[in-house]
Amino acid sequence: WLAGAAVSHSRGDGRYALAEADDTAFGKGAVESALTSVLPYARLRLSERVSVWALAGYGSGEFVLTGESGAGGGNGAKTVRHSADLAMTLGAAGSRGTLVPAPEGGGFALGVRTDVFWVRTESDAVAGMRGSSAEATRWRLVLDAARAFPLGRGTLTPSLEAGLRYDGGDAGTGTGVELGAGLGWTDPESGVSADLRARWLAAHESSEYREWGVSGSIRVDPGERGRGLSLLLVPTAGNASSGTGALWSAADARALAPGGGFEAGRRLDAELGYGIAMFGGRFTATPNLGMALTETARDYRLGWRLHLAQDGPGSLEVGLDATRREHANDDEPEHGVGFRMTARW
Repeated sequence: WLAGAAVSHSRGDGRYALAEADDTAFGKGAVESALTSVLPYARLRLSERVSVWALAGYGSGEFVLTGESGAGGGNGAKTVRHSADLAMTLGAAGSRGTLVPAPEGGGFALGVRTDVFWVRTESDAVAGMRGSSAEATRWRLVLDAARAFPLGRGTLTPSLEAGLRYDGGDAGTGTGVELGAGLGWTDPESGVSADLRARWLAAHESSEYREWGVSGSIRVDPGERGRGLSLLLVPTAGNASSGTGALWSAADARALAPGGGFEAGRRLDAELGYGIAMFGGRFTATPNLGMALTETARDYRLGWRLHLAQDGPGSLEVGLDATRREHANDDEPEHGVGFRMTARW
């Protein structure tokens, strides 16, 4: 079994303008929000073939709207400020089962997985501003199949998946069909692996909604002790994953359900490191460089990791990172320092 909790704090701000507002109305202004969330989760392996998981969460914070009136211009302009409590509640659960296990040495495997989630965000009504709420739900049932083939020193594994999903709530609703395909290659001797995946929302009752994604990866893994060169390169276009994975990155319910359109954003993640023995060979230290490129920002990271390199059921890893984010709109760069520790027993 696995159990834990994630804690997140997010802040956002922006501006708005109403096209048909006159100079005497508060037809433009700024909005700000802050939200702190706690999300406990658990996963249980019921047997060699079946596992289940669940996640819940609650967040609270504040929503602030500052309206501006252009009446009279200059000193005649007025502002009004409204502040309301903001809350988010969510729940998700899923399971995975193996229908046909792969034989010893590799072969055909068939599995089924299902997941469901519900999320709701709402702000209270206050004097001068209405309350608001948004809700989204999604249910999926997916069959996935894979077949491993020996190829040279490595293994080639093509895979296919097909599933049904139902979207509900305040955005696009209805039933849809998802299709996916993948191709993976691994060479255990050299530690090199590559992967290519594509996903397509083939049909949906909300006929105007489209969704697709393609992702790839190239990895050089120096093995369990982590000594030597490590490399990771991951290009992505569109939405290459679906379902509950979106819960970790969505700002509110509107980002979790189909809306009026789909934009195929692009992203490139890369990391380069080199592991060396430390403290008599009991630990491995890995200095590393990381980079993430998107259409709106460039992230750079300089890091150092130290992990226990001895055999056994337990593990310990600590990491220290320095980061810099450069925005495409020429805003001031952001800098940060992060520390993390992971222990398993």
